[in-house]
Amino acid sequence: MAQGSPGQNLQSVHAGATREQIEKQLGAPVKQWPTRRGIRYCLYPFDAGRRGSAGDAATFGTLDILSFGLWEALSSLAPPTDLKPGDPGRIRYLAVSFDANDRALRVFVDVTEFTEFPEDGIAP
Repeated sequence: MAQGSPGQNLQSVHAGATREQIEKQLGAPVKQWPTRRGIRYCLYPFDAGRRGSAGDAATFGTLDILSFGLWEALSSLAPPTDLKPGDPGRIRYLAVSFDANDRALRVFVDVTEFTEFPEDGIAP
């Protein structure tokens, strides 16, 4: 916990990449929609990683000591929750605008359901 964990490598997700390359890295989009100009937007979840937390590490260490290690043994029986969507700061979303040839025009990182996207897929 003190060290955190790295996020997903997004090097292949960039303007000019094909939709196939991006979906090989991220999987299928959770949502997609067209604009009036023929641009297609796709929304993808990605693992943003987690910063280390000395407080979490200290809490888990204290629980281990107080329970004589029983807490850690019992928690190892539960399924991992590292990637569940409710984990704050871990799962984020990015949107990619694609042209008619399925080439990425622009990548919009850390978007929400309220983000407004340009009709042309490029303008800031």
